[in-house]
Amino acid sequence: MTAQKGSNTCLEEPMRLCMMFHVLPFNIMENMFYSASPVPVTFYSNLGVIDDQALNFEDHVIDDAFISMAVKSSSYFELAVSTFIGCCTLASSLHGTKEDREFISNFF
Repeated sequence: MTAQKGSNTCLEEPMRLCMMFHVLPFNIMENMFYSASPVPVTFYSNLGVIDDQALNFEDHVIDDAFISMAVKSSSYFELAVSTFIGCCTLASSLHGTKEDREFISNFF
């Protein structure tokens, strides 16, 4: 994990995409993007540990915090985890049909 966090290799693909957007028309890039890297229907993300020392609002004591995530287009379900002062919080987002919502409700 330390090696991965210290590496910039995760930025290579977004940087290449940014350069390509300057060369190719948007509609071509959009088609290429979705054919090469479709957004998964279900996604799990470890959003990380929130540094309680860095989360500072002067005299206000923060005793609870979590990170949420962006919901992609339908159908999409994401389960994410973040940690604050040793407390792990699971957050979920759903953008889908009524049947998708019932399925996820039954699952939990």
